[in-house]
Amino acid sequence: MVTPCDAPWAFVAALQALCYRGLCPIILSRSQTWLKQTGGVGLLPAPLRQSGRGGLSVFHRITGQSSRFKSASRARPPPSGAVSIMSEWILGLFPFWLFGLSLVIACVLASEFGRGVRRRLVSPAEAGMKSDAQAYVVGAVFGLLAFLISLTFTIAINRFDERRGWVVQEANAISTTYLRASLLDEPMRSKLQSTLREYAHSRISPEGIWNDDMTARVAHSHVLQGQLWDQTRAAVYPVRQTELASYFVEAMNNTLDIGTRRELAGQAHIPARIFNSLLVYLLVASVVLGFVTGSGSAQTRVVSALMFVLFAMAIMMIVDLDSAQAGAIKVPQKALTDLAAALDKVKLQPDSSQQADSPAD
Repeated sequence: MVTPCDAPWAFVAALQALCYRGLCPIILSRSQTWLKQTGGVGLLPAPLRQSGRGGLSVFHRITGQSSRFKSASRARPPPSGAVSIMSEWILGLFPFWLFGLSLVIACVLASEFGRGVRRRLVSPAEAGMKSDAQAYVVGAVFGLLAFLISLTFTIAINRFDERRGWVVQEANAISTTYLRASLLDEPMRSKLQSTLREYAHSRISPEGIWNDDMTARVAHSHVLQGQLWDQTRAAVYPVRQTELASYFVEAMNNTLDIGTRRELAGQAHIPARIFNSLLVYLLVASVVLGFVTGSGSAQTRVVSALMFVLFAMAIMMIVDLDSAQAGAIKVPQKALTDLAAALDKVKLQPDSSQQADSPAD
């Protein structure tokens, strides 16, 4: 039996249960990956290893018997973190403003819940008395909340800067490889430069996010990477003992390695435990604020609501920065776009070596 003193903790437990219920699609998706790697049900949780039709049906759903889930898994590689699925699921299911509004409403309701608990536990005579300890508690709770938000925001902005930096580095690597390919003999020089030109176009994300179009581009770029390496092997094999071969192989390896690192950086997200703790802690802080303020005036409620709006805006920015497939903050693609345009102009210009040889002919 839950007593009034246990009501706040029961509310927190209910919020945690609700949060992890929302993570069920994530758990199923990761379970499918585990099953494909192990080939069995040894890694399944105990409730899913039960015998009978119920457990078997759950096993079939996890192992991908749904054709719709199979097609979705083939269309996009699974992200590396659960928070990416959560944030992109939220932003894909609801408009961005609706997510922020829902967060503010949840904080207001949690604050009203805290006020209701105070009315039940505190007598009217004690309710009017103010204590310095209450101010210390509120300051400590919201100070820790501000620290968690700043920590999470720092992680998100660092991920964003890392993705933006990899775009510039990949453009520089492709440009260096293209220039060094001009030192090779024909016909491999033209083949390599043509493939590098197409590869540069495939690495551009017009929206600056990893959507379905970008997934198709990445799949095409993987095919081009195999072609680039085959052409590199054929081009440098006759001159494999020269410094030119060493320099060109080094440049090609750097181009392919940076491309892989950029893809991994696009799938790196805030750890799910930090993000879940931030959301739960925000709601708990709202309960504490409502409990301390009690049956305050309308001005107190308005000020509390404005503070919730500010916290919701900060969390919305964190989700936007961390989201890989949705959101308004996009990774700039100017470096790759300018490189692809420059390579297209070089393609349209006549070969200078052919122009130099034509008068001699």
